[in-house]
Amino acid sequence: MLATNLHYSKEIKLFTFSELRGKMKASNGERMKIISDNISVIFSSPIKEYVSAFVEGCLKTSELRIGKLSFPVERVEILRKPEIKKRMKFKTLSPVVVSTGIKKGNKMDKWYLYPTDKNWYINIERNLRKKYEFLYGRTAEGTLRIKVLNFKPKKYTVKGPVRASHLTFEVSGNTDLIEIGYFAGFGERTAQGFGCVDVVKC
Repeated sequence: MLATNLHYSKEIKLFTFSELRGKMKASNGERMKIISDNISVIFSSPIKEYVSAFVEGCLKTSELRIGKLSFPVERVEILRKPEIKKRMKFKTLSPVVVSTGIKKGNKMDKWYLYPTDKNWYINIERNLRKKYEFLYGRTAEGTLRIKVLNFKPKKYTVKGPVRASHLTFEVSGNTDLIEIGYFAGFGERTAQGFGCVDVVKC
C-alpha cells in the first residue's frame, strides 16, 4: 500500500537509493550489463516508515526489483547513522540532478545544470529547503555552502533525457539541511535513484 501511494503521489518523495554496487561487465552487442559478482544497493530516507517498508518488502519476497532487473536478496543490513557536523565531505553513490526552467517560445522547458553554473548551487540549496519544510512543516534557518571538489557529467534516459553529475563535494552550514541531503538525497529526482551520497572522511 505504501509503495502504491508513493508511486502515484505528486508530493515530494523523501527517499533515494544508490546505483548498483559490485562487479559488472557489458555483454557483447548489448547495452544491458551482466552481473558478474554479488551486488548491493543502498536505500536511504529520513522517514522510518519508508525504510521499514523497503526492508520488509525485501525480506518478504526475498527479491529486489530495479526496473526490469530482479535480484535474490541474501542479506539486509542497517547502516550506522554518521554524526552530521557543520562541515561534511560527501561522494555520490548515484549522480545529482539539478535543473532550471527556460522559456522556449510560449512554453517553459527544463534545462539540466552542471556545477559550472552558479544556478546549480542556488537550486540545490532551494531543493534541500523544500524537502526540510515538507518534512518538518517549518522553514530551515541558517545558511548553506557547497564546494564541488570534482565532478563527472553523466547522461541517462529516464522518461526522457537526463543530465546529472557524479561528485565529490564539501557542504557546510546548517546541519538540518545537510542531514536532509544525506538521508533524502541531494538534488532532484531522488526517488528515481539520483542524489544518494556517502560520507568521505576529511
